[in-house]
Amino acid sequence: MNRYWLEELIKVQDQTGAYVVGGDVLTEPVDDTQQYLKKALYKKSMAARDGESLRYFYTNNTLIVKEVIEKVGFFDLAFNLSGSEDLDFAIRAKQLGFQAVYSQKAKVMEFHPKEKSTTRWFLLRGIRIGEGFTLANIKSYGVAMSAGYSILLSGYRIMVSLYLHIVALLKQDRGCFLNAALRFGTAIGALSALCGHKYKEYKNH
Repeated sequence: MNRYWLEELIKVQDQTGAYVVGGDVLTEPVDDTQQYLKKALYKKSMAARDGESLRYFYTNNTLIVKEVIEKVGFFDLAFNLSGSEDLDFAIRAKQLGFQAVYSQKAKVMEFHPKEKSTTRWFLLRGIRIGEGFTLANIKSYGVAMSAGYSILLSGYRIMVSLYLHIVALLKQDRGCFLNAALRFGTAIGALSALCGHKYKEYKNH
């Protein structure tokens, strides 16, 4: 999206002194007839302006100062088949006081393959995301605190999913329907992780 994206990340880091700088990842379907996937993945901006604080960060478009890795350590291999190792890393970095901020111009593009456009894929991806969120929080904050938060968040996501399902039916909007499936999956995943389930999305990769 911006061939100077790396310079933009460095510029914001230099201006703010932040230890982590993240930018947006925008999705482009490989198949031009599947533009609805942009809505399905609901990729919105992480923040509004340069230097704005980020609650979490992910490794798909992120600059991390070396000191963070030296203090936090590497990815936890317990997440290597399920994903969310970057979320776990971000939580640990946050606990050690490392600030993450946003770079508005540092945008990158990812291409979404045609085979990952089914309702089943979106539902399972949502389950994986929800489980990863809960498991990463349990590891850092304990079961009691994480369970309460996951239950509340799941309730909210289920209500949003039901609303989006209604909108999708009324408007015959496939992108909105897949968005609803993804959100419903995250709600189910956040709860299933509390029961010990772990969906290994990358087992066969």
